[in-house]
Amino acid sequence: INAEYGGHQRSRGCILLMKVTLSFLFQHGICLMLLIDFCHNQNNPYNDNDEDREALLELYNSTEGEYWNCFIDPWYTNVSMCNWGGIACLDNVLPHKVRSIYLVQCVLIGTIPESIGNLNALE
Repeated sequence: INAEYGGHQRSRGCILLMKVTLSFLFQHGICLMLLIDFCHNQNNPYNDNDEDREALLELYNSTEGEYWNCFIDPWYTNVSMCNWGGIACLDNVLPHKVRSIYLVQCVLIGTIPESIGNLNALE
């Protein structure tokens, strides 16, 4: 079961663990940084390959992505790159890897960045 917590999905078990442990930690004055990091990594809202994500953001920025005039969903950085319009990722691979880029009729203006070559799972 998942729950919305702080803008990200978290498992209810992790939230309960956080609440119980936070109560204990506050009572005993212990640092809680490791616990929060543990729960965040358990439910990473993106789980994207960092190199792939960076390459796509460089493509977007170097080709005036905010002015693309095509019928794709916007590229919001607060969601997985696999949910960005025109992007498909490999199935059942973590972290997510870009399988294809489909930006037909988007009118990209600019230079394709060299980092696009880092997308080593493109088909």
